[in-house]
Amino acid sequence: MNTQDINFFDSEKIFELNPDMKVRIFNITDNHPVVLIDDVYKNPDMVREVALNTPVPLNTFFSARRGQLYNFFDNRTGAETLSKILIEGLKLDTCLPEGMILDNGKLFAFNVFEPKDFPYPPKKYVPPHSDGSIIASYVYLNKDDETPIGTGLYQHIPSGLIVYPQHDVHYEWVCQQDNVSPEEYIEKIVKYNKTSSSENKNSDGTPPHYSRGENSYTGEDTGEWKLLYESSGTYNQLFSHVAGTFHSPLIKNIQFGSANYNRINQVIFWESMDMPQNSPSNSY
Repeated sequence: MNTQDINFFDSEKIFELNPDMKVRIFNITDNHPVVLIDDVYKNPDMVREVALNTPVPLNTFFSARRGQLYNFFDNRTGAETLSKILIEGLKLDTCLPEGMILDNGKLFAFNVFEPKDFPYPPKKYVPPHSDGSIIASYVYLNKDDETPIGTGLYQHIPSGLIVYPQHDVHYEWVCQQDNVSPEEYIEKIVKYNKTSSSENKNSDGTPPHYSRGENSYTGEDTGEWKLLYESSGTYNQLFSHVAGTFHSPLIKNIQFGSANYNRINQVIFWESMDMPQNSPSNSY
């Protein structure tokens, strides 16, 4: 390969934030906030172009075709701006050291879902899942004529659980937001572990709170889950929540199964390399 075969891009320019972005913060329940930022990028078409041109391995751990980059913002100002908005908006500032800035040290990725891998309707029901980073963010890159698909946030009905903590910060945050003791929250986790559908358990018998592979989208509702919120998936919209919150891409739209459709988004798992990741709840 020579240099003529390599594509270079200016990450500061491509991922430049829009000074006129519109930030909205609201609760999906009385005490569980989410953050929506419309028009987040100044040059969203460039971001989309990078997403569609990032090389993806043929054999991937993820059921979506995922291209991964580890150099999200060369521009630290942009990363710090978003980090501050998300920490304050999600009320994580009381759970983190003062002045801490999160980054994407864990993973920054583009997802391009291919119809042949995700037929509509899905072949089987797969439950929502939670993630292990501090915050999960998605930037939707499908345009209006491509039928954007958003993200759903859920509550597990039998246990009442909305967040399955997979990080020390999740654990502290949810006890703070729900005004419960760690012991009370562990009771909910134990109930979830016992009552989640046996047919949806992982191969080792544990509940699917951290689904992978094909277990990463939601089909027909079994009545075990309550949809609390559905983001619109609007082009150049960033949607963020505490990553332990049960969530799933919503693929109820018939367009998803068409031969020429791809769901395109950017995923950012916000993390700090100095923060521990093994939540006490993981042992329950």
